[in-house]
Amino acid sequence: MKKTPILLAMMIIATGQVGVSIYLPSLPSIGEDLQVSQAQIQQLVTLFLVGFGLSQLVYGPLSDSIGRRPVFIIGQGIYLVGTVVCVAFATTFGC
Repeated sequence: MKKTPILLAMMIIATGQVGVSIYLPSLPSIGEDLQVSQAQIQQLVTLFLVGFGLSQLVYGPLSDSIGRRPVFIIGQGIYLVGTVVCVAFATTFGC
């Protein structure tokens, strides 16, 4: 029995959970560093979950048409680029 599909499925499932869990404990520090209220910082969780939910509407049909592996690799690339951009350029809460 191949273990690769199981590992790939575990990585896909973990991506959403890691996305939230990784910054949830640091929300108070983010609020202090960016000098915004906790209510504004808590909106980050809501926006993440809305974006994650809406992305399923795109990734689902796309993975059915071109395959799951390319979509997974593209999605992970977008996630990585987004993280690097946020870390490099986020100095204020607003745009």
